[in-house]
Amino acid sequence: MAVQVAERSWRWFIATGHRVFNSLLLVGIVVQFWAAGWAVFGQPFTIHAVLGWVLMPVALLSLLAAALAYGLSRRTMWAAVLLLVLALQPVFVFVLSAVSIALAALHPVNGLAAFCIALFLQRRGTGAGDGNVTAA
Repeated sequence: MAVQVAERSWRWFIATGHRVFNSLLLVGIVVQFWAAGWAVFGQPFTIHAVLGWVLMPVALLSLLAAALAYGLSRRTMWAAVLLLVLALQPVFVFVLSAVSIALAALHPVNGLAAFCIALFLQRRGTGAGDGNVTAA
């Protein structure tokens, strides 16, 4: 009985961490769009660039917390991995821009996709998704 309570508390703590990391990603992605717009109208890209580097480890922590808390289902695992790959995509923007501006121009679409996937993971993490990943 005590072991079950301790395990439940541990999983709850990690699941809460996942929800926090994922919430930070959702807010961070919205701020990224704002910072890019800020830069387009004459301000430096510094905020956008720095926040992009900050969000990369947050995406990794979100993936690790989800795996520990929920024992990821196949769909959730692939969504979390894809979110991490999308978070790492800015590293490759410079390479892509040398190959093709059209490929590099997908960077804002990447942000939109990352937001949608983070929202999907947030809904699953709070039990609003398919209901099999609540961490009570």
